[in-house]
Formats: sequence, C-alpha cells, structure tokens
Amino acid sequence: MPKYDINNIGEKEFERLIQALIKEIIGLGTITFGEGPDGGREATFFGKAGYPSKEEQWDGEWIFQAKFHDINRIGPENARKQIITDLENELEKITDKYKRKCDNYILATNVPLSSIHELGTHDKISNEIIPRFKDKVLHIHVWGYDEICRFLEIFPKVRIAYLQFITPGDLIAELMNCRSCKNYLAEAIQLYVRTSYDREIYAKLNQAGEVAEKQVPLQKVFIDLNVKPRSEKDLAMFREFNHVSKMQYILLMTKKKFLQHIYH
Repeated sequence: MPKYDINNIGEKEFERLIQALIKEIIGLGTITFGEGPDGGREATFFGKAGYPSKEEQWDGEWIFQAKFHDINRIGPENARKQIITDLENELEKITDKYKRKCDNYILATNVPLSSIHELGTHDKISNEIIPRFKDKVLHIHVWGYDEICRFLEIFPKVRIAYLQFITPGDLIAELMNCRSCKNYLAEAIQLYVRTSYDREIYAKLNQAGEVAEKQVPLQKVFIDLNVKPRSEKDLAMFREFNHVSKMQYILLMTKKKFLQHIYH
C-alpha cells in the first residue's frame, strides 16, 4: 500500500487536507472553518451521514478536529502520547468548557496509531478515553495516519489536489491520459517536458565558438554507459553516495518511460 508524506505538509495544509476529506466522506453540507476563533473546530455537521458505513449511519451533531504533530522533531512515541492527551483535553473542552452538544466526534491526526494489545494507542483510546465520555458523546473516532492514507486511496481528487505527497503514478497517469481528460496541469507539464526535450537534445556548439547549419544531437557527442550494481548493497551505497533518494530514483525512471512514450 502506498505511503504518503503527510508529516511534511505542515499544520495548516494538514487542516485543509482533513477538511477536504470530510467533504468527501461526510458530505458537502459540512461547515468548515478557516483561521480564527472557532473553538478548535475544523468542521461541523448536523444530520445523518453514511459514516462509518452505509449500514451504520451516525446522526445528530458532529464536530471534527485536526491535530498535527511534527513527528520528526518529537518522535512517534511522544507524538502518540500527545494525541491521547489532545483527545482527552478536547473532549473536556467540548463537554465541560464550551458545553456543546456533540453526538459524533472525530479527531484526525498525522500521527500513526499503534495497535499493541492493551498498550497501543487504539486500545488506550477504546478502553480509557471513550468510556469516560460515553454519556456525553455517543460516538468517538480517531483518524490516524494509516486511516487517512486509506481515505486518500479512496478519494483520488483529494489526493491529487495535494501535490506535496502525490505519488509518481498519479502524475504519470494524468500525463498519459491528458488528451482524453483535458487536465490542464498535465497538459502544461507535457508541453514543458516536450519543449525542454526538444531544446536540450542538440549540442550548443555556438557556446564553444562554432556555428553549424546542421544541429548535432547530443547522442552523437556523448555516450551513456550502463551501470549495473552487482548487489542490492552496491545499489544502496550508490544511492547514498549520490544523495539519490528512493523517490528521486522512481521519478527518474518514470520520466524516462514518459519520454520514451512520447517520442517512440
């Protein structure tokens, strides 16, 4: 299953991402809030929605909140502990401080929730937090990192709208199908790639003081030597030495295939 780099999009973009997912999952009737005094709510809704399933549809007053934590800075374990604290504090504010009616509460976070029996985040929420507020809030769910990733797989419009963590497969699919889908982003990128390719395939001999009527293709001047690592260890060392990340490597390969698709 694909992974998405949600941790690097930042707090504000994460909140917007969650609001977009809420619109898809719950419905367009949800009310979303921008920056400002909203009582910590990212969205609200009133009524019945097809969540968590078509068979079991929650009804009533809904409150949605998003909590973003920099996992790279504080570490996953501290982030999970913070989410437990966040959930407890926010439910106390809703029920005691603001005294809001809330039948359904959903907290979304970029933090991956652990599933260790009785000690993991999921079990702590189910066994410790939810029973405390069951009389005041009928339904409580927490969307962790893995849950959000599954939503992004189900709702490609939201996934593609957030290019910060888009997979190369999404982009290549758009590029390959741009004639039929008329996606302007794909058309713009295709035009840019084609123009760049046409401009760069010839040697710029005039920069070396020589001007010829016939342009000389670079493939007549330079030869690429194929390098085949002897083992996965050699490949890993090669990538580390050249500071080539896995994502960059994939993009390099997909770009090569895309150019071959256009010109052959």
